[in-house]
Amino acid sequence: MLLFINIVQLISSYKLKKDKQRLEKTVMERTHEINEKNIVLEQQKEEITVQRDLILESNEELQQQKEEIMTQRDLIEEKNREVTDSINYAKRIQEAVLPVSASARAVLGEHFILFKPKDIVSGDFYWTTKIVGNRQSAVNSPQSAVNSPQTADCKLPTADLLIVVVADCTGHGVPGALMSMLGISFLTEIVNKKEVTQASHVLNELRKEIINALQQKGTQGEQKDGMDIALVTINTETIELQYAGANNPLYIFSHLNNELIEIKPDKMPIAIYEQMEQFTNNDYQLQKGDLIYLLSDGYEDQFGGPKNKKFMIKQLKELFVKISDKQMNEQEEILNTTFEKWKGEHEQIDDVTILGLKI
Repeated sequence: MLLFINIVQLISSYKLKKDKQRLEKTVMERTHEINEKNIVLEQQKEEITVQRDLILESNEELQQQKEEIMTQRDLIEEKNREVTDSINYAKRIQEAVLPVSASARAVLGEHFILFKPKDIVSGDFYWTTKIVGNRQSAVNSPQSAVNSPQTADCKLPTADLLIVVVADCTGHGVPGALMSMLGISFLTEIVNKKEVTQASHVLNELRKEIINALQQKGTQGEQKDGMDIALVTINTETIELQYAGANNPLYIFSHLNNELIEIKPDKMPIAIYEQMEQFTNNDYQLQKGDLIYLLSDGYEDQFGGPKNKKFMIKQLKELFVKISDKQMNEQEEILNTTFEKWKGEHEQIDDVTILGLKI
């Protein structure tokens, strides 16, 4: 019996030892696993810390970049304001030499002027002056007319004359506006001081002045700055009309014949050109109630409509006929509404000027 007890005790002792060894082994394995996981966690912690530092550094850089961008934006906005203010001031100067006031335009009688610059200032311009017999008064200038000797190719008028011009200078915006100021200045000099009144002679003189002012030599690669223009001189007593044009035509709606007449221009600009000839002087006897239209090409060249195409001169001429029985202010409103509807959401591509005059 004692032997049995001893054997049982030995077996129990052996079993306890084995269990202890297994337990120690398990504890060691678990401890090793925990240590390894702690090492991994520590590495991950270090990586996270590095990433956090990188993010913080990136955020600082982004903040600096944002501040620099804001500073640059403020500078650009300030420059834009300065440029816009300068252009708006230039607009006031340009308007000062255009016959925009009611008193300046009174000499035109029944008329309208649709004037839509693409930008703040325009490369298109319109100009008019009234000449009373041998005495001239420039309605587009604050200065009184100055009498000077007549030119060799033009006699002083003995009747009252009305001279009307619509011109389209090279470019638009500020460059076009500078050209328009040149054109107005030279026209004032030619008509009011040199006393040139024949339509073709005015354009010949204007071309000389533009070529000289821009020092154009006709060399290869030279800038082709200049202008297209339609100019009419109307004897207000006999309502005889003279027209000369540089690329820009004249349209006359005949009240008696109920038709639109086009008088074509010379195909050369007011600038140096490959083949320069004298401008043609076209004579036409107007009748009471006739309408004349002078215009730049901005209206007809405007893209829009359902197929985003140009308005085209054919459609514009049809519109002139359609509105010919309307009052002049109604004609302007219809032309403007039609243009805006055609343009829609599209950008205006050029300056637009149409001057309508009822005889």
